[in-house]
Amino acid sequence: MRKRIKSKQTVVRKTFKASGDVSYIIDKALTQLDTLVDFMREVVYGNELPFLIDTRNKRFKRCGYLGVLTTTIPPVSAYDGDLAYSPDLALLFNCLRNHPFQTWAGRNDRGYRYAIDANDFVTTLRREGERINVKRKIKDWRRNVQKNQKRLNDYLDYLFDRYARLMVVRLDLIYHKAAWDEAKEEQVLIRRIKLLDDFVSGKDQSPTDEMEVLVSLREVRQDWLHFHDNMRSKPALFQHLVGHAVRFEFASVAGYHIHAALFFDGSKVQHDEWLAEEIGKYWIKTTQGRGYFFNCNRQKYKRTALGLIDYYDEHKRDDLSFALDYLVKDDQFVRAKTSPKAKLFLTGKISPKAKGWGRPRSHGTLPRSKSIEEEATA
Repeated sequence: MRKRIKSKQTVVRKTFKASGDVSYIIDKALTQLDTLVDFMREVVYGNELPFLIDTRNKRFKRCGYLGVLTTTIPPVSAYDGDLAYSPDLALLFNCLRNHPFQTWAGRNDRGYRYAIDANDFVTTLRREGERINVKRKIKDWRRNVQKNQKRLNDYLDYLFDRYARLMVVRLDLIYHKAAWDEAKEEQVLIRRIKLLDDFVSGKDQSPTDEMEVLVSLREVRQDWLHFHDNMRSKPALFQHLVGHAVRFEFASVAGYHIHAALFFDGSKVQHDEWLAEEIGKYWIKTTQGRGYFFNCNRQKYKRTALGLIDYYDEHKRDDLSFALDYLVKDDQFVRAKTSPKAKLFLTGKISPKAKGWGRPRSHGTLPRSKSIEEEATA
């Protein structure tokens, strides 16, 4: 993995090697996201100011954790118009674009004027936060993430209640269109600058329009549906598939791609690395060569959560829940802009008859693909 940084309009890209030795790009809008979330937590739920100012002698002193965090605020150019930010981060960018503090963001030559502007910026954030009731908005935003987390945990418990062992296979399903090239990046950067200009000038921004160089959500969903439907014609691979959890993720330089976790009856299948590789090849075939894949089961992770996991192995089951949290936690602070009905996280169905069944050990059938539109909330 390596990072490349584009000057002026900064884009940080992480490059991975997928099968076929092809590189694909996942970019992140903010490289200091956790720090910004900490900053806004201090702003929204605290009452201190970042600096103690002596106006008579024009001196200032940084105060506490908020004073440290204030220095991490990025310039407004870090805003990505393709993303919908959590209410606290949206408040940060909305206030930053019209406040004198934006001229200090990202600079090192901070002085007395900077401290005054920083204090005023925090005061502005709090005043605007109270006006829009940002605390309530944060609760509403998190409720969707928590709902998906509960859905995922209930689904894993449901599968383990039905099967003594699960074989877990994880794949990133990607597109050649998502591979990095300079021409594509240039188009994306031009578009991002336009969206940024619209944002700074206060123009309304519609949900993400589809660029020809990016992979659209419509394309990815259609390919997943086709891939899922065709599983029935491949019993050698999918006969013992008992469940799935899927995340459609967006990246500004690539468009959409898929993170997929597939669950098999562990008493019926072996060789998870080989199985993942063959499923990846089948993805390439069903997308008629437009797609390729990254086999997560061939990688070494600190917390092993792939391959065979026993019902009674609490340690591995905890690791599995931890590893799959990424399927829902990406929504915690930023999301791709989509229509309200667009679902980015899917699981298989939990049978309403499952409650009170105990732990039968017979293997199930493939979930019906028509449930994709009914499965889980986004």
